[in-house]
Formats: sequence, structure tokens, C-alpha cells
Amino acid sequence: MLKGRIEDILLAVLAELGLEPPSVLQLDPPRDPRHGDLSTNLALVLAKREGTAPAELARRLAERLAARSDLLAEVSLAGPGFINFRLHPAHLSAVLRQFLQPGDGLSPPRFPPSERIQIEFVSANPTGPLNVVSARAAAYGSTLAAMLRFCGADVQCEFYVNDAGRQVELLGGSVWARLAESRGVEVTFPADGYHGEYVRELAAALPPSEAEAALAATPAAAAVLCGKLAVERMLVSQRADLERFGVRFDRWFRESELHASGAVAETRRRLEASGHTYLQDGALYFRSTTWGDDKDRVLLRSEGTPTYFLADAAYHADKHARGFAHVIDVWGPDHHGHIARMQAVANALGTSGDWLEIIIVQMVRLLDAGETVVMSKRAGQIVTLADLLSDVGADVAKYFFLMRQHSSHLDFDLDLARKKSDENPVFYVQYAHARICSVLRKAAAEGLRLADAGAPGAASGAPLAAATALERLASDEEQALIKLLLDFGDLVHRAALAREPHRLTTYCEEVARAYHKFYHEKRVIQDDRELGLARLALCEATRRVLAATLALMGIAAPEAM
Repeated sequence: MLKGRIEDILLAVLAELGLEPPSVLQLDPPRDPRHGDLSTNLALVLAKREGTAPAELARRLAERLAARSDLLAEVSLAGPGFINFRLHPAHLSAVLRQFLQPGDGLSPPRFPPSERIQIEFVSANPTGPLNVVSARAAAYGSTLAAMLRFCGADVQCEFYVNDAGRQVELLGGSVWARLAESRGVEVTFPADGYHGEYVRELAAALPPSEAEAALAATPAAAAVLCGKLAVERMLVSQRADLERFGVRFDRWFRESELHASGAVAETRRRLEASGHTYLQDGALYFRSTTWGDDKDRVLLRSEGTPTYFLADAAYHADKHARGFAHVIDVWGPDHHGHIARMQAVANALGTSGDWLEIIIVQMVRLLDAGETVVMSKRAGQIVTLADLLSDVGADVAKYFFLMRQHSSHLDFDLDLARKKSDENPVFYVQYAHARICSVLRKAAAEGLRLADAGAPGAASGAPLAAATALERLASDEEQALIKLLLDFGDLVHRAALAREPHRLTTYCEEVARAYHKFYHEKRVIQDDRELGLARLALCEATRRVLAATLALMGIAAPEAM
């Protein structure tokens, strides 16, 4: 909100000086708040093009800026050409008033409304329960989608189901082996099969008629039948766990659809027609090294069966045909080596260079009593999403998954996550929201309501009226909190552009800390009714921001704790 206004002023000053603005105008809070509220490197960016020293250009810009707007209390220079801005308290009060009005007070800068974005995330194989790495991807992908939608983008969330191929055959063979064992039939368990207890449960859950058919069939036919039934049951379980986690998808797209529709074969023909394939030892290769991959990739094996890579190529060709302007794939850490080949095949299929964006979400290490919890689906040792939800709950799990940048490994401290105290960061933030609701209720009980200043609405959340004397909020604690709140829209926009939902948790905690400091230093309910109403309005603004930020992460904002 404030950032947009200052950007407009900067652009106007550049126009006055006859300077062409850069493609990206950087304007962000400085690392050290003592330097100001916002800072820009505009002079550094333009100086070389204009043939002048950055410090001289910064000085010329600062002179124009200082004379132009009452929004800025101070314009100062730093380093080799940085321009710092300190905002005027009176203008902050005016913007806070607008911020509290019904409608678009919380709205961030908007993305082009015509931009259709697809985000594919989780996409775990339907060969076992969802684990904690999939859970982290679910928290990340759903929050990224929420931020992009909040900024005006048209976003579709999709789960790609790998319900064909070798992994499904192994699952089917594993289930059949457990079924046979339960009936006293001696069989050889698949060498690379799945040993988890859930495999026994899948075998026990087979309908009697299907179980008898599997037992009467050949091992190969039984594995196919058991694989199909097991996949369907696992998908029901995965969907239920994600719903419980508060994560929903617009579409569950099956790999088997691509094979059945002929899309895989058609994509192979398209790639062959592009001239980027060749035969070697009976196999069909895609020349992905043309686009920087470390080696060419097999599309069709020598025996004629398509690889997973060819199916992935067909899936992305389908995404492109559906008209998405931009596609974001969120993958696990074991897929890092797939990035170059997928970017290559997207280019070969005729997409633009930046159409496909691939994001890697790193590993999760669970710590319980300071010890690492060992996990292996094949060995049967799994900490599932369902287990985690039963242990710490959806809100805590989401928040903890989002506390670190997605590209960093995450240590998930179960001991801390189980604590219901302000040591636990999600409880600290939720408690701030609950405390504000308590203050609003207590103020209403004592006859102090925002509605008393002329605004309609209930005591616990009425819109702010023009009569409220927000200019009385002049203390350091109040000003610091106001500046944080007014950065909300710009922060969400920056986080969405950077694909960094973890900024929301950092922001929540900063707002909660600033509010607690304000609350302990400044009395809200008091004899000075005008000042009390202003502080009550600041409480309401804080409540709205905390609730909105938590909502983007799919986390509850409780009114009492």
C-alpha cells in the first residue's frame, strides 16, 4: 500500500528529470530500521546508463523527492547511492484509516487478472501413505497458491497421480504376497516390494470376491488386480489426509489418462517431428543436452515401453494445451536431477522459456526428544501425515513446515510443536489474535466501541470511522506497529513473487511481538476516550492483519485460547 504510493512518486520524479525508469523498481524496507522505513537502489541502477556517479544521481533524486510529497518526513542518502525514506506519522495515520475501511484495505498490488497459473504439488506416488516431505510440499504449495490468488492471479491446483508403471506393479505384488501369506500360501515377496504395515492392511481390506480372484490368478495377473485396488484405496486415504490438513486440489490428474487417451504416443510423435530425437541400441532418445542437460534421456525403451519421462512430457504438453500462461511444479528433493530434462522437453514442445517453473522443496528431519526419527517406506518405518496431524494438529504442522525457506532442510522439532505455550511460535501468534479479541470484548463491555465513533458494525470488529483520532498514535510502539501493519499487502506481493511463503510466518511473529510490546506499554481501555478509541482501532487493524496472514497459510485465528 505505502510502497505503491512511493513508487508512484519515484516514477513522477524520474519523468520530471527525463529519466527512463528501470524494468524493476526496487523499494524495500532496509535491514536496519534505523536507516528508515523504505530504501531504493534506483540511483545505482540508473547511474551507469546515464553516465553519472550514483551518489550524484541519488542527490538529484533526493532533492526532488524531499520537495514533492508530505508523505515523506525524511529523505536521506546512504552508501554509494542508496536513498532512504522515513514516512510522515500524519500520513501513516491517514493510510491506516483507509486500511481499516471495508473493502480493499488489506489488498496487495495486483497481478494481471488474465494470467492463468497452474501449481502442481505433492503428486506423491499412490504406493503408500503421505509422509512428512509430502506434507511440507502440501503446506508450501497451498500457501503459494493462496498468496497468488490474493494478489489477483487465476490459480489452479493439481495433484498428478502416478497410477501406472513399475511402482504400481511392485505395490500390487506386495499386496498379493501379503494376501497369500494370510491364507497360508507360501510365496516369494517382491525383491523391491513395500514392507509397511499398511500393505497388510491393504491386503486385508480387499473385497472377498476380489481377494478370491487374485488368489486364483497367476502371480502376474494377481499383482495387476491387487495393484489397481490398492491404488484406489491409497488415493482415498491420501485425499482424506490432505482434506484433514486443509489442502484441496482443483483436479487430480491420472497418468493412466494419458496412456488411455493416446497422449503419450502423440507426444512421442511430436518430439520425433521436432527433430530432437534419435535411435540408439533400439531405444528412442530425446536430445535434452541441446538445452543444457548433462545427458540425453530415453523416451522409449528398447522393448517399446515408454519411460516415466515420456509420460511427464505428455503431461506437460497437456498442461500447455489447457492454456495455462505459467506452470509451477513443486517437487521433492529426489527430483532435482529432473529439472534440466523437463525444461528441455518443454522447450522442444514449443513453450516459452519461462513457461515452466520448477521449485524443489527440501527434506524434513523429524526430531523427537532430540533424536532423529528414521523413516523408510520400503522398510515399513513411516511417519505419516496422518500420524503428524494426530500428534500436533494441522495448524501447528502447517506453520512449522512454513517456518523455513523451502530450499533449506527443515528440522521439525516435535517437542516444541507439542507445547501449548508462547515458546511454540504458532501458539504465540494465535495468542496475539486471541488477546486482541479479548481486548475488544472487554472494551465493548465497558462501553468503548469503535462504533461509538460513528462507524456501523459490531463491537468486536466494526469498521473505523473518520472521527477516530488516529493521529494520537504517536509513540514509538504505536508507530512501529502501524508501519508493520501497513506493509502487509506489499509483503504478500513480495512473498508471492519470490515464491517464499515462509515470509508469512516471519511477518506474523514480528506483528505479534510488536503488538505485545504496544499492549504492555500502552493502556487501551482508559479515561481518555479519544485515545482509547484510537488504540482500539490499532488493535482491530492488528487483528485483521494477523487473521488474514494466518488465513493465507490455512491456519485458524482463534478468538479465545
